Amino acid sequence: MTRPVPAYLPEVAEADAEGRVAELYADIRRVLGLPLVNLVYRHLAVEPGRLESTWRSLRPNLASRGADEAARLLAAAAAPPPVEPLAAAALARAGLAGDRAALARATLDTYARGNSRNLLGMWALLDGCAGGGPGAEPLDPPPPEPILPMADLAALDRPTRELLEELSRPLVGGGPPVLVPSLLRHFAEPPLLALVREALGPAAGGRSARRAAVSETARGLAAALPHPVAPLAEGAGRDVAARFAGTISALLVAGETLRAAFAAAG
Repeated sequence: MTRPVPAYLPEVAEADAEGRVAELYADIRRVLGLPLVNLVYRHLAVEPGRLESTWRSLRPNLASRGADEAARLLAAAAAPPPVEPLAAAALARAGLAGDRAALARATLDTYARGNSRNLLGMWALLDGCAGGGPGAEPLDPPPPEPILPMADLAALDRPTRELLEELSRPLVGGGPPVLVPSLLRHFAEPPLLALVREALGPAAGGRSARRAAVSETARGLAAALPHPVAPLAEGAGRDVAARFAGTISALLVAGETLRAAFAAAG
């Protein structure tokens, strides 16, 4: 019997965005300095009007110097203890050499930038923010770098989807709908996913503690952002923010671990 494709977290893919959603996606990429729109926003876009209201709340802070400085602190908090880099030969055999190695490093850098800022945003939505913190002035982001392409889950063969789901569960849980982080989808080739599993396998308990610490750090930094944000009322929007606050914390820690493990790619 053919195994059905699981019910993945719904999203509006960037290629499918039209009208106001496409305009919002372009603004999100521009403000965050990213070549992509992160999954939290693609998921919010499923419900008409939800992405627009959420982005309106978050945009002033995420465009600010204050958020940029807070995001740097978060990325530093997520950095792992010394990690043994994967062997350059193993990385090259998996296809991470030359231009592809540079794209892989840029992919991890991109997610560090996006996840650190979006985690601040999720906590601002959950707790609210009085505003008045330092760094209210807008900051021009750097130009986005080219990155590895992101796989379409529906287009992947079953073994690759199952491997992605297996790697996702320890990071984001396995409850429905199934959430496969976009970060992993850029490495959705069996040889690359095998290296991801090798890199993330050791010290999982230590990453769990770091995830909790990063989340609490983000919560404190979000409270000190320069522009006011009203906390979300109980309901589906708040549930999304709560799920992604945990998810993004885990992915920020995992991404920093992968950056260290893939350091020898070249």
